[in-house]
Amino acid sequence: VDAAQLERLAPAVDIQRMISATVPGVRVSVSSGEVGTGGTTRIRGIASLSLGAAPLIYVDGVRVNGDEASGAFGGTGFRSNSQPSRLGDFNPDEIENIEIIKGPAAATLYGTEASNGVINIITKRGRTGAPTINVTMKQGANFYPDVYNMFPDVWYQCNGVSQTVDVDERLKCTPGQVSSFNVLQIDRDVYGNEWFQTGHAQSYGADVSGGSEEITYYVSADWDRDEGVVQYNWKNRMSGRANFTYTPSEKFKLNFGLGAIRSKAQSASAQQPLPTAIIWACPAPGCEAGDVNAPSRIDGPYRGYIAYLPEAYEDEIEGFQHVDRTTFSLEAQHHPYDWFTQRGIIGGDFSGVRNSELYRATGNIGQFTPWGRKTVINLNTSYLSLDYQANGTYDLGDRLSFTTSGGVQYYQRQESSTLAHGETFPVEALETVSSGSEKQAAEDFLENKTFGVFFQEQIAWQDRLFLTGAVRGDDNSAFGTNFDFVVYPKLSGSYVISDEEFFQNSFGAVNTMKLRAAWGKAGKQPDVFDAIQTYTPTVGPDGASVLTPENIGNPDLKPEVGTELELGFDVGLMNDLVAIEFTLYTQTTNDALVRVPVIPSKGFPGVQFRNIGEIRNQGVEVGINGAVFSSDAFSIDVGATFSTFDNEIVDLGGQPPIVQSSSSLNRQFHVEGFPLGSMFYKRVVSADLDGSSGRN
Repeated sequence: VDAAQLERLAPAVDIQRMISATVPGVRVSVSSGEVGTGGTTRIRGIASLSLGAAPLIYVDGVRVNGDEASGAFGGTGFRSNSQPSRLGDFNPDEIENIEIIKGPAAATLYGTEASNGVINIITKRGRTGAPTINVTMKQGANFYPDVYNMFPDVWYQCNGVSQTVDVDERLKCTPGQVSSFNVLQIDRDVYGNEWFQTGHAQSYGADVSGGSEEITYYVSADWDRDEGVVQYNWKNRMSGRANFTYTPSEKFKLNFGLGAIRSKAQSASAQQPLPTAIIWACPAPGCEAGDVNAPSRIDGPYRGYIAYLPEAYEDEIEGFQHVDRTTFSLEAQHHPYDWFTQRGIIGGDFSGVRNSELYRATGNIGQFTPWGRKTVINLNTSYLSLDYQANGTYDLGDRLSFTTSGGVQYYQRQESSTLAHGETFPVEALETVSSGSEKQAAEDFLENKTFGVFFQEQIAWQDRLFLTGAVRGDDNSAFGTNFDFVVYPKLSGSYVISDEEFFQNSFGAVNTMKLRAAWGKAGKQPDVFDAIQTYTPTVGPDGASVLTPENIGNPDLKPEVGTELELGFDVGLMNDLVAIEFTLYTQTTNDALVRVPVIPSKGFPGVQFRNIGEIRNQGVEVGINGAVFSSDAFSIDVGATFSTFDNEIVDLGGQPPIVQSSSSLNRQFHVEGFPLGSMFYKRVVSADLDGSSGRN
């Protein structure tokens, strides 16, 4: 992805939206329209029953935090409906290009954890010459078009309207009559309330680059403010980057990069967004209290909204996220001989995230938290990367050449979290956790390490036929004690058939064509504590502190291993004015982790993870790009992508269907012969209507 070119032509809100629909097989699902929230990024879908599906994220060859959700405590009172993605922290204006690595190609260099693909971000660097200064200003707007007709009307059975206010004629109806109701229009026309706005999106930045033959530099700084469609939703971000290249000789080069991000965002926090209250508007009697004899709420205290009023979002509910993040990389390139090169990279990514939500003790938020609560989560994450690679080349005559590569890599990830929660404040003015009469605290820490070694051999014939074989071995701290290490092999080949004379004579309109095929394995390690037997502290008899079983663990636990085969071709037509990319792939995940209920006699609750599942995926990816028109002053380029993804659970290891969600709105199960997380509902085949009771 030529990120710099895309930013010049069509600036993206963030990196996720830049790559979505740009690369075949890469899809970003955005679950919310709130400013500051991201989406889930998937490369060739999902291939695990129990583990995450997010791709690995690298910046200038250094592993960084790419979590799609922040906050380590799911059951202690804090949740967010729209979690930010850490990929959205990075400023698109700082990026030169983005490499999307999918399929077997990810195995050799990235090994364990690479089965979900890799996104490698390459930032801008300076070039030799006089200083060049770029100043950028962006302006935009976030708004709902025709918001008062965007949400559907609510239909209800009227029971008359009490005249406590000057009620609009549209609200008057005959008892028993079925009427329509638009809560937004009524709130505006009768009560004078406007809840939506046109949010101002603005960005200001500058960068300077240049340098000499020995030292080049790139330095940038940006400030962004993005306002949402409601006044309580906004995000401020400051970002900066400094990249330097030092070349003391033709044989040695040092690249240094330092990036910093600081942001603050506000949203409705864990509360449902305002559109939920609009869609679920309930003007009928008894909606709130269940009393069918109660008067209609159209002119009552809730004005037809469900459970709480929109002004609660502005005055009574507050949710913030603060992010401080620093990334750095130091790369040394050494080319002592014409046939030998080596490279070493050390880098890190360090981030601190503070999530807070406050429900003020106003008593007006309805059934949720009338006496107030506050929750604060601090999450500190650090990634450390060490990478060494060496390459040697050897030519056997004019037609045949060999490239031998090898290297070692080490990754370390640490996360530490603290939570503080307080609720039931004595007075409205108090807004701190310590003010709550009921308090709760929690602390969490996890660490994961990977060490890998790889060897690769590439054979090139006449610079048109390429064959590559590689093998990688990995050990990870999350593997069970009875499992030592995992090996990932890879084979690939490509053939630039358009360089052959017979092809040029037969297909004049096709100026370039490359055929390619690849087979390989990549993995995904278990979660940090899945293999370990753990106990949790609790309160015992007479208030004593005791331990109780928590996770039974599994010493035989090993990584899930995906075996993938892909076939494809790349075509250039009419002097490469039109480019077509086609890929057909199939993938089988073996040793998939399945949650098996622990029998009570073991003395441990919950489930045990076992490598007994199998999942099969397959799909097609097509990308087409064309230069429709080009002149010195004007050009038109058109691009389109198309991809499919078919998923099936082949084997659950003899286990019955696994429940993912059993709520009435979302009944998801893992069932053999069906896709992951399939939804199952009862089908109504007949119904009898009884009109005497007024109910169906």
